[in-house]
Amino acid sequence: MRALARHRSAQPPDRVAGVPARATNHPASAPPAPRARRHAYDFAQVSVFPPPRGYALEVDAPEAEELHEAAPGAFAGQVSAATAPVEPAAPPPVTAPGRAACVIASATRVNAPDGTPATRTKVAIGEDVELTTGAAADWTASEGTPASAPATDPFVWRAPEVPATVTITASTGAPATNCSATFTVVGASSLRFTKFSEDAFAAGAQGAGMRCFVDMEPMDVSFRNVEWFEVPGPATGVRGYWLEKENAGADLSHHPNKNWVRMSLGNRAADHASSFDWPPPWKDGGYEWSILNRYRAVGSALSHFVSRTLQTFDITPDGTTTVTKEGERVKRTP
Repeated sequence: MRALARHRSAQPPDRVAGVPARATNHPASAPPAPRARRHAYDFAQVSVFPPPRGYALEVDAPEAEELHEAAPGAFAGQVSAATAPVEPAAPPPVTAPGRAACVIASATRVNAPDGTPATRTKVAIGEDVELTTGAAADWTASEGTPASAPATDPFVWRAPEVPATVTITASTGAPATNCSATFTVVGASSLRFTKFSEDAFAAGAQGAGMRCFVDMEPMDVSFRNVEWFEVPGPATGVRGYWLEKENAGADLSHHPNKNWVRMSLGNRAADHASSFDWPPPWKDGGYEWSILNRYRAVGSALSHFVSRTLQTFDITPDGTTTVTKEGERVKRTP
């Protein structure tokens, strides 16, 4: 057994226990060439290059490998951001070979008082908007009028009579492609009063009055296709001089314009607030109107509340009369 062990330990280095030797063409005097062995290799500890230097490959000549100063993380064959070829910009989307995508352009028929461009997509109830794709298209609107229009360019759309979010879609070209635009339709949010003149009276006559501009807000839309109306109502808080007159049969109720008033291009209307022709002897007194204001798209049967306006009247024993409305004021003595 020992002799056999010595014999095995003396076998040539290319022999592996249990594997038969292969014939070779080596001369007897030359030692046999070592045979490649199969091993499992682990490259986890092998560095590609010692930072900050590394190997790079020429993009156009990959066989040309050279050592160069490399940023950390670079490796052979990697193209740096500085030397990377610039990719051409992506072409605009097309819906068919050689034909540009469908795009809607819009413009309101009336400008907003604050100068917001006509291309705005926030509009007032009843506003008119012109839309185009540059070619005849089939149009549909989720609300407003008309609800649809075939083979039309431009498409003139009127916003609905109530606040809403509206989608308008155009279908154009062959093969047909669709594009859409979204509009936010708003109503009036408030009324703003600004005095611009006072009434004239003869000396000694009781009375005071003023005229005010009434601006419908917001100002970044057009209310040209909107009407304003003050609702009639009773006097409240009647006291002193005017209470005596009311008890005697005087009508102190609010009797406004019976007609709806259309807003101007600047979202503006006018109002008159006054009290006059009350005879002496005067004494302290007063009353007020709490006026309900409504608005609607021109000619619509559907109206909306916007605000209440407070208008007050006061008189003193010398006939001095004061009228106020939403912060604006006029005062006059006979």
